[in-house]
Amino acid sequence: MIVSSFSFWILLLFCFIEKNTILALPLIDAEGKWTIVESPQYPEFNGIILQIKYKQQEDSYNVNAHIINSFGCFVRFNPAADEWKSSYCAGTEMYILDDKERTKEDNLFKFIRNIQKIIRDDKIFRIITNNGERIDLIRAE
Repeated sequence: MIVSSFSFWILLLFCFIEKNTILALPLIDAEGKWTIVESPQYPEFNGIILQIKYKQQEDSYNVNAHIINSFGCFVRFNPAADEWKSSYCAGTEMYILDDKERTKEDNLFKFIRNIQKIIRDDKIFRIITNNGERIDLIRAE
């Protein structure tokens, strides 16, 4: 009885580890609204809010922003490559008369489409693209 009980717990532990390796994303407490506080390459991003929601069915996060249009992507972690990948990107397409706002929106949408690393610790939430561009975020109030 002890052997079978021990085997059961080993099997349960293996299933838990396997499930979490594939399904669980390495972000804790990431859902919610985040304000961009620093973006060395794009200072015009400062103050923009990103909305992040976990989508269990897709096993990914939905990262959205709104300037004039709303836009975003699903972002999923690939543990084998130890990187994030954006997919299923979409946005509304209202025409923007202001060239500065259109450029800012285009650049942020491009940034979200190219997410490669997400780093989360107690104080900062950092997103880095495959081009090395980064933004730092804090929880929005």
